[in-house]
Amino acid sequence: TYYNKKDESFVKRVFSFLRHGNRYFDEEIFNQQHFQVNLNDLQGDFFIVEKPSSIPLKKLLSLFPKIKKKAKTIAIFHEGSLPSNPYFYSFSWDRIIVFDRRFKLLFSKKFPSKIIKIISFPAYYPLFAQKEKQKKSSNKTVQIATFGKGNEYEQIKSVLTTLKRAKINFHYTFIVSNIESYEKLFPLTQSEKNFTLKINRYHFTDKNFINNINRFDAIIFLYPPSPHRLVVSSFAYVLIGFQIPLIVPDNEYFYNFKNEVLKFKKIEEIPFLIKNLEKNQSKLLSATLKFLKNHNEEKIASKILFS
Repeated sequence: TYYNKKDESFVKRVFSFLRHGNRYFDEEIFNQQHFQVNLNDLQGDFFIVEKPSSIPLKKLLSLFPKIKKKAKTIAIFHEGSLPSNPYFYSFSWDRIIVFDRRFKLLFSKKFPSKIIKIISFPAYYPLFAQKEKQKKSSNKTVQIATFGKGNEYEQIKSVLTTLKRAKINFHYTFIVSNIESYEKLFPLTQSEKNFTLKINRYHFTDKNFINNINRFDAIIFLYPPSPHRLVVSSFAYVLIGFQIPLIVPDNEYFYNFKNEVLKFKKIEEIPFLIKNLEKNQSKLLSATLKFLKNHNEEKIASKILFS
């Protein structure tokens, strides 16, 4: 990760992390992975593995029977398709956690349905994210932001063109995480006066991130459809806690979001949503607060352990 954030004091790293481990099937890769666990160090009632395909499953498999004697084993599946990794299917977990019914339907093909529990992704609720209420005025510049990877050039152009055509007084800030992405989109800063490009290196729990994001009136997501792989926008679950209107495409990434976000089917619908932000503010905030309550981190954690 690019964030300058250290592990907590209770974290001990004992294995190599595989970003795309669900795609691997090469034995040589599995044999090279670092994995060093002392069973005598394992204390507790639960052994939890998040996104199993990202860890050295071959090496874990030999220890798994002894681990099961010590603790209840729980796997949290982030995988959006059936992994190529052959060891993924060799574990007899006590419980498997998935985010929604799409994932349960997928993994029930390979694991007993009765051990697969649907538990939502948790929502983040920052302690210092209360946005000050500002008096609206008809000539106020609407501050809009998007977080992206740098490959959204054409989409950004379409959004800017559509907003200008609708005669909305706006400023659009696009936020990337590295200099490579910045360079890809830099030409837009030369041709679009209502457009700013920024690099964010702060973790979302950092006060600098919170102070920066609180100045925006809306955040637009430009995620493309994902018809061949199950997806969840974990970042939407982070940003919703800031109680800033989220304008999102009506696609697979936002399958679990309803009235707490504003959805568009095509970019041309975005100006209408922007113009009606103030009108929909009360209803949107009410739905957001209800969502945050239902997806509270402690409540989700309790469900994972005890459901």
